[in-house]
Amino acid sequence: MFDMKIGSFATVNGQAQVVILGSHILAAYQDGAASTTSGNGLGLNILNNSWGLHTGADPKEFEKGMRAIQFAYKMKCTILFASGNDGADAMVATLIPGLLPDGWSILIGGTDVSGVRVWNGWGANYSSRLDHACAATDDLLFNIMRNTLPQNVLGSGTKYDDHNGTSFAVPQATGVAGIVMGYIKENGGPILAIEDVEKIIELGSEYFTSPTGVQTGYETGRGHGRINATKTAEFIEASQFRLYHINSDNSAFTSTYSVGSSPVSSYKAINLVDGIVPGVTGDARADIYYVTCSTSFTTPIALYNSIYYWPRHSYADGYQNYVSDIRTVSGVPDLYYQSETYNSVSLSFVDGATSGTAQFSSYFYKVTEVKGVTLSTPVWYPFDPSVTNPKFGFTIFGSTWPTSIEDVEEFDNKLYPNPTNQLINIEVDPEFSSTSVDVSIYTSTGALVKRETFKSDGATITMDVNNYIPGIYFVHLEADGRKQYFKVVKTK
Repeated sequence: MFDMKIGSFATVNGQAQVVILGSHILAAYQDGAASTTSGNGLGLNILNNSWGLHTGADPKEFEKGMRAIQFAYKMKCTILFASGNDGADAMVATLIPGLLPDGWSILIGGTDVSGVRVWNGWGANYSSRLDHACAATDDLLFNIMRNTLPQNVLGSGTKYDDHNGTSFAVPQATGVAGIVMGYIKENGGPILAIEDVEKIIELGSEYFTSPTGVQTGYETGRGHGRINATKTAEFIEASQFRLYHINSDNSAFTSTYSVGSSPVSSYKAINLVDGIVPGVTGDARADIYYVTCSTSFTTPIALYNSIYYWPRHSYADGYQNYVSDIRTVSGVPDLYYQSETYNSVSLSFVDGATSGTAQFSSYFYKVTEVKGVTLSTPVWYPFDPSVTNPKFGFTIFGSTWPTSIEDVEEFDNKLYPNPTNQLINIEVDPEFSSTSVDVSIYTSTGALVKRETFKSDGATITMDVNNYIPGIYFVHLEADGRKQYFKVVKTK
């Protein structure tokens, strides 16, 4: 894991210098993400970084950083970025990693001391695809060792300094990502892809409260909410959940492929097709073809309520369908992306089953023109999907126990009132536990909302659910290897 806080610019001899273009940051991405089998890389699973370009920076220079990030993404490295702070510089708003295609990185914003995203100043963020947020306030500081710029001389000296803003937030998020990846790998799971890490952190996040006081899911400029390390850890260690990677190229599965007979669109690509024609780099034009795959798969254990599933773009050979180019806005060059459409997956899976079918989709490119010259023979990128079967992959995160289970009468535990709009009371049967009982509350989709341990001393357990979104929840009691489930309806 790299924790790189790299300045965006400095003044040398009265001239603004763009520091990001120095070989140190590009080499950091390449050396950090490159496989150790090549002998020249660290093979890191996680990178985090904080940078942006300022007024006057050439967008083509931003593209160099973009290529290094794309390289790290292709090396299956999970990358987290700070979303930016000041808001006073228009170019900062357009030349930060948050501008990159969604999926290449996890973008972290900042919150104030109360945990609410601030709307102005250092806690602002500039990307419409903010993923999550962590504390970024001056009220919380820690020391870091970083390069200083005394007398405007680059790279001279180091010192311990405080740290705040979204650059303060992203190392916290990276720590949680490391916990998620490490725990699942150490407990027999696969090495998580960036899509897995982002989704699991999302399931453990706390939603922001909107100005109207209503809890919401994803919001532009606010993301999926504030990262909750404790809740995320409890979620991944919950014994009933299992995570599986399903891949179309697994020899144990049956997969069929289909390539569209005609292109779905054509566009000018500047960042995907460089170098596909030997000795030629530069702008290219390509026809985009839609490729689908159907895979029949099995799981080693029956899964219930398996509604958490998502495509792993980083595993697939195909690409997203988007437009990227440099345009001029009010006389200022601006790198932009439009019409993003990602690899997708749909799932057919019966509750309690050990097999299912997944349908994948992605885009492949047939390059017809490079630098304004029409190719006599079009070139497929990354390869011709009608000749070579492409890889597709998705993740399924399912429960090993049914959340539709009704009350079990084996023990005389009681839960009331039900329905409820504010509190739930639980009376524990002494035969169920004489010491303590773990109480977990899950949403109808299986996401852990709260877990708490209570003494079994005969007293009634009371839990406040007033702030929960109306709907169906499942209360799970566990003690001394005994379990019981209750279905609870939360009303307004």
